[in-house]
Amino acid sequence: MTSADSTLFQQVLMQLMQKVAEDHPHHALWVIMALAHANKDDEMLQGETTGRGRSNKLSRNVQEHTEESRVEAAKLLLEKLKKNAKVSAIVKNMEFLCLAYIQLANTS
Repeated sequence: MTSADSTLFQQVLMQLMQKVAEDHPHHALWVIMALAHANKDDEMLQGETTGRGRSNKLSRNVQEHTEESRVEAAKLLLEKLKKNAKVSAIVKNMEFLCLAYIQLANTS
């Protein structure tokens, strides 16, 4: 797969995910929210060790870059959906709930 093919695939995938989220927000948004907020625990617990125990630094860097790209894409998709009048209220309310769940889970 060439770089152009990869870029085209990513564009088509983003459009597809946006369409699915607009048409079926109560099904699709949970997955998008989970991905967009995948690092919230680390942000809230900053300073503590995560205990992942990965030994291969190169492998870890590649995996973290891939994970970060997915997280950023999910965040971008959420921002687009927040601007869509059809699902804006649902997205905002679900995000508020998800962030509250994360905060509750990290309460000691």
